[in-house]
Amino acid sequence: MELTHYIIFGIIALVILVAMVVGLKKATGIYHTENELDDMDGVEFEEFVADLMRRMGYRIESMTKASGDFGADIIATMNGQRIAVQCKRYSSGVGVKAIQEVVASTSHYDCDGAIAVTSSYFTRGAVELANDNSVILWDRETLIRLMKEM
Repeated sequence: MELTHYIIFGIIALVILVAMVVGLKKATGIYHTENELDDMDGVEFEEFVADLMRRMGYRIESMTKASGDFGADIIATMNGQRIAVQCKRYSSGVGVKAIQEVVASTSHYDCDGAIAVTSSYFTRGAVELANDNSVILWDRETLIRLMKEM
């Protein structure tokens, strides 16, 4: 074989390898940078949160359907506690409505607690309502810290 054939073969192999790594990264939900967090759509964000929770030791019982989820996108368990998780992939502040939804979902899904997660931040009202109802909040800074730890 000529040298040019080896070069072409090497380039094709490199392109295939890069495509496989990118595909694997998307398929496994492994994201490592803020930019990738910002590039996710809502479903990818929910999958990312579920993957992150698995890495933290949670068992994901179910991921609810996109619409009609009764205020929870993920139902997870850890240490015998069942947790309703509401994910909001927003670029602006997440308000009171998201907290109301996840609080309501705890009863519907027979959960012991709730977590609200956003790629952004929570409004002052949302933080106040979450504190009043013992809802754990994971905002952008929390997610970035967890991404680095996991």
